[in-house]
Amino acid sequence: MQMTFFRSPILFICICVLPFNIYATQINLADHYETGKTPYQQGLERIKTGDIETALDYWFHLSRNNQDTHNTDPRIGVAYLEVVTEHQMFDYYQKANDVYFWAFQTNQLTKYEDVLKEEVERLRPLLEHEEYRDLRKAINNNDHQTCHNKLKRFWILADPTPDSEYNERLLEHWERIFYVKHTFTRAKNTVYNADDRAITYI
Repeated sequence: MQMTFFRSPILFICICVLPFNIYATQINLADHYETGKTPYQQGLERIKTGDIETALDYWFHLSRNNQDTHNTDPRIGVAYLEVVTEHQMFDYYQKANDVYFWAFQTNQLTKYEDVLKEEVERLRPLLEHEEYRDLRKAINNNDHQTCHNKLKRFWILADPTPDSEYNERLLEHWERIFYVKHTFTRAKNTVYNADDRAITYI
């Protein structure tokens, strides 16, 4: 008796392509071990060559396949938000939201201390004095859990529509950062690479 395993060409294609995509993702995620470059560096290289979507998808898959807080990199969260807001890639806003919170789960506070402090400085105009003080203290004490929880809590409370797919206030914040960086250009004396007017606008 002759058996027909694939009656639908679409089913056949899905079965063949899915394992390949999983394999390709695994290869991409392992690249930095082979090349000596971190996923952050590899993503930036792709962005510089104009391959922006590939870089963003690469970082997003990394966030989905790597939940080890020893390996999260807050630079990826910042870069993802910068890129999607600068290029108005609205279809990537939900992913940018997710990658940001994933990236700032890092327990490598000593390694990324400067990145975390810079992020807190970008938030300073929005923070209450106690919130700012507590975040700085958590970083100085290498208390990654408190740092992540306080950052996440701040954005949850700032979210105007908690039931939506992403935090609109988080993305608006980065849209404003992009705006001030390219508008208030008399000096670059703030954390936003803009002049003092940026602080008021943020």
